[in-house]
Amino acid sequence: MGGIKDGFWGKVSVGHPGGCWGWIGATDPFGYGQVWSEGRVQAAHRVAWRLVKGPIPSGSLVLHHCDNPPCSNPDHLFLGTQKDNMMDAASKGRIATNPKLTVEQAMAIRSSTGRGVDLAGEHGVSQALVSMIRSGKRRPYLQEV
Repeated sequence: MGGIKDGFWGKVSVGHPGGCWGWIGATDPFGYGQVWSEGRVQAAHRVAWRLVKGPIPSGSLVLHHCDNPPCSNPDHLFLGTQKDNMMDAASKGRIATNPKLTVEQAMAIRSSTGRGVDLAGEHGVSQALVSMIRSGKRRPYLQEV
């Protein structure tokens, strides 16, 4: 990380320790901060994590408790898997892979022992979608819920 530390924090609007620290440099189309580090463009929140908390284990994502993409406050960040990210998003109502079904309905389908054709009719979706939810091909973040 070498010389990036000073330049990096100069592009973060560091405020109250409990508040979001907005990235004031370049962002991607989704609002996540972008910074040149280690010879490539990287997400600012990932760089913030490494500068303060250390390496990011292989396969881990750096997620936001605050759901604020430009936030680079290390206290607002946590490590997780893609599944953790999807479960976090679902629990906060930020995703719907099929707007016809709520997370609760998908969970009911996943845990039901009823016939797929009956569940499809009950929820107004195709039997194929019911099968994909049950197998984890759709809504895989519900796997262990």
